[in-house]
Amino acid sequence: MSNPYIPMLTTVKNIVSENKVNDIKTIELEFKKAEDYNKFNYIPGQFAEISLIGKGEAPIGIASSPTEEGSIKFTIKKMGTVTSEFHNCNIGDVVGVRGPFGNGWPIEEMKGKDIVVIGGGFAFSTLRSLVIYLLNEKYRKDYKKITVIYGNRDPGEVLYRNVLEEWKKHDNIEVVLTIDREVEGWKEKVGFVAPIVKEVAPSSDNAIAVVCG
Repeated sequence: MSNPYIPMLTTVKNIVSENKVNDIKTIELEFKKAEDYNKFNYIPGQFAEISLIGKGEAPIGIASSPTEEGSIKFTIKKMGTVTSEFHNCNIGDVVGVRGPFGNGWPIEEMKGKDIVVIGGGFAFSTLRSLVIYLLNEKYRKDYKKITVIYGNRDPGEVLYRNVLEEWKKHDNIEVVLTIDREVEGWKEKVGFVAPIVKEVAPSSDNAIAVVCG
């Protein structure tokens, strides 16, 4: 049995700046050993402890879905010493990974139900993992309508813009973006998340809500 206190080694495969102020980045990692990748068996909603040698370790939610095979992704907001070090990473750098940890989202309990995904700010990362999982052709038939409601203070804070647009192309999903105050050029909803939920969410009779942020 592997030691949970010893990190598995990965390398940085790709880095994406997710917002206009450049304080949130998604880092994609590849495991150095195939057996480590196979052992890292996670479900949407879990997190991992990721580390840079000599720099420290931080618990970060897993932004990728298990259906995105071959690598794992973490969306990291620059907040303190360790997260700042991750923002200074380059492709090819070595990152330690321990986990996965946490219970994850109850994907079995969601089967046969309408799913309402409600998120705000950069905490949307583990919801990204969930929605990509639900939309995968292998699992999509197990779930009914998906409603995604994603709130931010302003347009510059919206993450995963390309991914959100891809979601809209799928059947039986509604993606609703909202910002706190009206901004010129913004074509989506304006207002706080709570009233938007009342406006667009399906009946609660056969629905389950997943909230983060």
